[in-house]
Amino acid sequence: MAQKIILASHGSLAEGMITAMDMILGKNHDAIGFGLDKYEHPDCISKKIVDLMEQLDKTFVIVTDIKGGSVYNELIKLCVKPNVYVLSGMNLSMCLELQMLADATENLVEKIEAIAENSKQGIEVFCLEKLNQNKELEDDELW
Repeated sequence: MAQKIILASHGSLAEGMITAMDMILGKNHDAIGFGLDKYEHPDCISKKIVDLMEQLDKTFVIVTDIKGGSVYNELIKLCVKPNVYVLSGMNLSMCLELQMLADATENLVEKIEAIAENSKQGIEVFCLEKLNQNKELEDDELW
């Protein structure tokens, strides 16, 4: 069963991610975004997603911005359905990788967990202090 990627966030982050995905992938993706700035309450987003679930025979991968935030807390309730996965910590690399996974059917949990781990590993802090501490590193290792 194919996946439907749903991005949900505070403000317009989710819609911004969709725009970024459009720039990289073109319109050749099946992701949709719901930002809380366009809805009165997170349960309004949840109702939209439930409507989609009733219309589509797909697995739903829901990506939220902040674990423990109001959007996440509302949408995590949808995990009682067997075809729903919820991730927090939305970032562009995560969204792109999830889209590339859109037709996967086997080992879905493991694949989604690997994407979450890849996203964590993509977070890095660079600053002059760190560069000075690592002077012995070759330029190729830094960039």
